[in-house]
Amino acid sequence: MRIVKIILLVLIFFIPSLIAQEKQEIIKVVGDSLRGKLIDGESVREVFGHVVLTQGNVVVTCDKAIQYILNNDARLTGNVILKQDSLTITTEEGFYFGNERKTKSTAGISLDDQKIILEADSGEYYFNEDRAFFQTHVVLYDTATTMFADELTYYQKEERAVAVGNVKIMDKSNVISSDTLVHFRKTKVSFADGNV
Repeated sequence: MRIVKIILLVLIFFIPSLIAQEKQEIIKVVGDSLRGKLIDGESVREVFGHVVLTQGNVVVTCDKAIQYILNNDARLTGNVILKQDSLTITTEEGFYFGNERKTKSTAGISLDDQKIILEADSGEYYFNEDRAFFQTHVVLYDTATTMFADELTYYQKEERAVAVGNVKIMDKSNVISSDTLVHFRKTKVSFADGNV
């Protein structure tokens, strides 16, 4: 009976962690040269020259990457380009978090999904959610409008933008200013609120 309890405890505690480990895709990195070292006790790989990181359908290119193996993360520097299908994100420096499938930059970031261009001083993109969160001097361009805001969340699949703070949206004949604004790109419908 005691052996059965031990086996059940082992199954309860270890099988979920094994399943979770199988779901986490490890970032694969190649480049012109590679150097392994320890940073704060953690094993890292420094990869230089024509660096390519891949994880599923996300492909990242840059000049240099520091891959934190245990955390499945990478610090990216120099001509950073992240691609997933028709989406392209560019920055000079940023991070890619493999377990979260997220990128982040505070060095100026631009997103182009062939429908809109979104630019800001800093931003994050969640590849599994098709969601961007950009902040500080945010500008969104599409074929008909230009939008400015302090913060903007863009839901790529829904083509919906939620802007907050000093919002202004313009087209050829209109300008709307407000505290917050929700804009639907396909229907070109916007809902503004606060000091409109």
